[in-house]
This record gives sequence, C-alpha cells and structure tokens, in this order.
Amino acid sequence: MLIRAGVTNALASRPDNPLLLDMARLLNHIEATARVRDLFADVSAFMHKFGVEYDGVPRLLDYDTLSFRISHMMEELDEYIGWAQHPDWRTSDKMSTKVELAMLTCRSVEGMQRIMRQEQFDALIDLVYVALQTAHKQGFDFHAGWERVHAANMAKEAHPEGKGGIRKPPGWVAPDLSDLV
Repeated sequence: MLIRAGVTNALASRPDNPLLLDMARLLNHIEATARVRDLFADVSAFMHKFGVEYDGVPRLLDYDTLSFRISHMMEELDEYIGWAQHPDWRTSDKMSTKVELAMLTCRSVEGMQRIMRQEQFDALIDLVYVALQTAHKQGFDFHAGWERVHAANMAKEAHPEGKGGIRKPPGWVAPDLSDLV
C-alpha cells in the first residue's frame, strides 16, 4: 500500500515519467495477479467435498470414467456452440430447443444478446471446471503443466504478415510435460 501511494503521488507531479509509469503498470499487474483464484484448488475442494478426489500418481482413466469425462466436456462445449447462434454449429436438438425457446420469450435484440453472453460465459466456465476435474482425476500436476505451457505460449509471436493470429516462431520449443505424467 505504501509503495502504491508513493508511486501515485509521484505520478501526480510527473505524469510522463517512464520509470514511474512502468512501476504503476507493474503494481497493477501484481495486484491483478493477487486477485486471481486458484481454480485448480477450487475444483480439488469440490471433488473432496463429494468424495471423488484422487491424490495418486498420474494415471490413465478407465474406460467408463474417461467416457463420462469426455461426454461431460462435449456437453459443455455443445452448450457454448449452441449459444453462438450459428445454425451450422448446433450439435444437439436439446440446445436448439433451448436457444429457440429463449428467442421466443425474449422481448428485444439486446435482451437476447445479454442472454447469449450469459449462457456462453456459463458454458465456458463449466467447460474449464470439467476440464480441471478431469486433470485432477488423472492426477496431473496442473500448476507445473500450466507454467510450462504458458511459457511456451508466451514465446510465440504475432503473425508477421499481418494475417492476424499467433504463430510459433522459428526455433520455438513445445513444452515438455513428460516428467509430470
């Protein structure tokens, strides 16, 4: 708090100082990072609550468990796709019916768009939740794996030909997760 106050006061008198601007950006990043929840710990607590946690070494899942996990992730992805509102992307009659019912009961375009955003957001959170449950069930060290994948992703670069998107630059190295499995 004292550092934040000092930087804020100094910026008030020297708003163009690059060092102070960098310090303010760094403090903003640190504060934002501190607010991020440990999603994997949340999911682990959920699984512990219901007695379905796994604390062993990394493993493959048995056929029935794997089928259930895949089906559950596909259901959440299907829900997201269904709310994307493109008829070619609908993957189930159940989702088509939910979307059509919402369209019939909604009174405005803005209202329908709000419902679509809300449902898409919910589906994305559910998809991440189920994916984290699956990683937990398999005994993966998610934090260590995340750090490596994130570092490899940060080594990528913007596509140089202005095509948008991101690419793997020459010499890019994929993350090695072999010691984690």
